[in-house]
Amino acid sequence: MRIKFLLALLFLGASYLPLCAQQTKLVDSLANQIKIHKQDSNKVKTHVELAIALQNKDSARAFSNLFEALKIANRINFLYGKLLVYNNLGIFYMEAFQFPSSFKYFNEAEKLALANKEEKILPKLYGNMGNLYNDWNKYEEALKYYNLSIEYGNKTNNLQSVGVAYGNIGIMNFQLGKYELATANMLKGLAIREQIGDKRGIAITSSTIAVLYKELGKYDESIKYGTAAIQYFEANNMPLQAGRTYVNLGLVAYRQSDYVNTDKYYNKAIALFKANNYPKGLAAVYNNNGLALKKQNKITEALDSYKQALQISKNIADKDGEISANINLGSLYTLDKNFNEAEKSLKDALASAENLKFLVQQKSAKEGLSDLYKAKKDFENALKYETEANVLKDSIFSKEKINSIDEMKTKYETEKKESKIALLSKTDSIKTLQISNQKLYIFDNLLKISNQKLALSQQDVLLKENDLILKENDLNLKENLLTIKQNEEEILKGKIETQQKEQNIEKLKTQKRIKELEIAQKNKTIIGLSILMGLLTLFGLLFYKNYKVKQQAKLQQAVMLQQDMATKSILEAEENERKRIAAELHDGVGQIMSAARMNLSGFEDLLIFKDEQQKAAFNNVLNMIDDGCKEVRSVSHQMMPNALLKLGLGSAIRAFIEQIDAKILKINLFTEGLNDTIDNNTELVLYRVIQECVNNVIKHSAANQLDIAIIKDDAEISVTIEDNGKGFNTADKNKFEGLGLKNIQARIAFLKGSVEFDSTEGKGTLVAIHIPAVKTVA
Repeated sequence: MRIKFLLALLFLGASYLPLCAQQTKLVDSLANQIKIHKQDSNKVKTHVELAIALQNKDSARAFSNLFEALKIANRINFLYGKLLVYNNLGIFYMEAFQFPSSFKYFNEAEKLALANKEEKILPKLYGNMGNLYNDWNKYEEALKYYNLSIEYGNKTNNLQSVGVAYGNIGIMNFQLGKYELATANMLKGLAIREQIGDKRGIAITSSTIAVLYKELGKYDESIKYGTAAIQYFEANNMPLQAGRTYVNLGLVAYRQSDYVNTDKYYNKAIALFKANNYPKGLAAVYNNNGLALKKQNKITEALDSYKQALQISKNIADKDGEISANINLGSLYTLDKNFNEAEKSLKDALASAENLKFLVQQKSAKEGLSDLYKAKKDFENALKYETEANVLKDSIFSKEKINSIDEMKTKYETEKKESKIALLSKTDSIKTLQISNQKLYIFDNLLKISNQKLALSQQDVLLKENDLILKENDLNLKENLLTIKQNEEEILKGKIETQQKEQNIEKLKTQKRIKELEIAQKNKTIIGLSILMGLLTLFGLLFYKNYKVKQQAKLQQAVMLQQDMATKSILEAEENERKRIAAELHDGVGQIMSAARMNLSGFEDLLIFKDEQQKAAFNNVLNMIDDGCKEVRSVSHQMMPNALLKLGLGSAIRAFIEQIDAKILKINLFTEGLNDTIDNNTELVLYRVIQECVNNVIKHSAANQLDIAIIKDDAEISVTIEDNGKGFNTADKNKFEGLGLKNIQARIAFLKGSVEFDSTEGKGTLVAIHIPAVKTVA
């Protein structure tokens, strides 16, 4: 029986909507915004938004936008941008079932947030990490991160993340068959979401609780919660959540033998899942539809449905889906007396369920094995598995547990409504309940009035505080005026004393005034001449300094020009030498070996071989010459690829990587904008650099996957080369002393571009190249 598919992703923030016309317009709009944005925080955010919009349409381009956003965020040291990129990379890889890569980027975000005390992002980040480990079937780690999400959510007053985390803990315990813990945590999450008025969260949690009540056999409660959830999902364009809830309603109808409604609900779910590209949901519907078909004795159709579910689950690595499909197939094979296939399917399911500690699936697998051995009349094994299944059933569905769940539900509803229903008599229960509801309404209004009064009192406090601040400012102003007045009195006293001294001096120097005037006149003349000479000297120094700066600038420009010419000459000489060697190999050595092959072939009819061994040896010589000719041709083409000369950079790179064995290294190539004209030197340099990087990956990285993205727009050309190999320590300067990395840096520097190496030991390597799109070489 499928459970996990109805619960998985109910609390995730990721969207699986198909790319419609509106989204295509959004992609085009964001791409145009990126072209006009400067290298700032807005460009980082727009790259991330574009990546999210492209996620389901063009994953290579989506990842390229995220890595470009990360490069800009690192360049401008934009902390929020880095956190945003790392978190989305984690989500992208998680949804692609690449769990180690997902953890790598979530972990980078966590370290960065903790180092910079950015605690507000931690509740959602830890919630995503809990979802990762839950999908990874590592439940202890998942619980750890969900609890961290709750801790930091309470600390930062992010109650929405707290409600989501409690809901996810409930889902995880539900999967493990721990229904008491599941109910307790789901109701906690529901209470928090009702507290903050989160209608979307209330609907999602209600949908999950509907699944719980379905498993407990409380079908009326399941229909009540599920129907309320669907109304919200359909009104707010949430197709996947609506589809999952339709599947649950279909299961309820199936258990009530209402096959008309079963088909109706399943068909609605299939239509939604296909329209929104959700294979996990389709696998679940096919599993459950097989049960309904089997019950109606449509064995062939049921078998096809189960096989579709099993194949889809294997394709997306959904172990829970595989277990359910194998249990259902085993039961059907038993009914069809295909005992060997039944035993294989059921034992595969039991082994996986025991490994993942799925109690409900273990019980179902053992019940299936018991039925199988009864059909084979192997009553000893039948009794063994039936006993073990009953032990699990008692553990999961004990009366005490169900009563405990009912008590928790009653307690929750009692606290929510603040009802006194238990105290009402049977005769006036309806009237008393209405009075209680009116009291509750009045209480809510009183609470609102109290809150308004509290807000008004807070405003009064703020006004009083503002008045106090104004009074303090007035006091400070008066103190400042007093200080200014005292300073003015002291200045006035100083002026009076100065005037008295000046009068005394005038009296003492009356007789010498004429001589002082003459001396003053001479001094003025001398000072004027000195100032004039100083100005002339200063002007001369400034003129000389300006001349010297201009000469240095010209010299520097000449040196840079010489360096560019020297680099260009070296590159041209290198390429000319490659062409010469390629031509010599092709036209010289290649022609000689071809002639030798032809002459030896001519001797074959003239020679008489003593035995088959001599003839085989002669043929081996011919094969060796053929291999040599192929090797010479391959080397000459690599040294000067025809695809680059004829068809351009993109075709040359594609021709180069097609020569590499995909079993050793799988290479994914993404290009954009290469149909526009590119400078020949730029094409040649980029080809050699990418060729060198690929060779380095083959020789040193031990990688089995390599992603290459080449994107050209009006302003720039960006190249990213990322492998999943062993990586290296970029802080080790000795790694850059080799000729290969030096050649890469020198070639990109010649194009006035930049190259960055991002690598950690054990975590792969990313090479990011950025050059201007238009390059004019002198």
